[in-house]
Amino acid sequence: MAPAPAYEAAMITAIIETRNDEVPLAHALAALVPAATEGVLRQVIVIDHGSRDGTLRVADVAGCTVIEASMGEGDPRRQAAEMARGDWLLLLSPTEPLPLDWQSGALAFIDRALVAGKAHSRVGTIHRGRISSGWRGWLRSRLTRSDGWLLTKSAYLAAKASSRPSSSVFRASDVRRGAA
Repeated sequence: MAPAPAYEAAMITAIIETRNDEVPLAHALAALVPAATEGVLRQVIVIDHGSRDGTLRVADVAGCTVIEASMGEGDPRRQAAEMARGDWLLLLSPTEPLPLDWQSGALAFIDRALVAGKAHSRVGTIHRGRISSGWRGWLRSRLTRSDGWLLTKSAYLAAKASSRPSSSVFRASDVRRGAA
């Protein structure tokens, strides 16, 4: 039996932060569907900051895990990273949806990082659907607004741990599983 490609063991969890983003979230989730059907995307976590429109309904119908962020309740991004079932995190804004073929670039990035043995230190910057890393990605993230980031869960949690003390306490009522 042939060994599985490296990315099969390193599926992606998308984390999307929202606030009154009903329509943009629907578009962002639609761009994730092809990756989910291919088995690349394992989970979507939506961090909601008090939406009053149908954002939570869209997330629930799509089967997303929802964290309702509240002031002073810890870092919701860290909570999402800790809950992530994928080895890689895709941090997105709903207002900057990915193109429909984004997963091929993500898989190429993951494969390069794994082959180079730098998966835990490499961060991909997503801009207009393209994923870049190294000095190009760093420069692009400094000069333009990034559409998102792709990095390992362990690297994200390590960076969060070094920047501030852990505050991963959250109430079970703040986390909901969608209808999947």
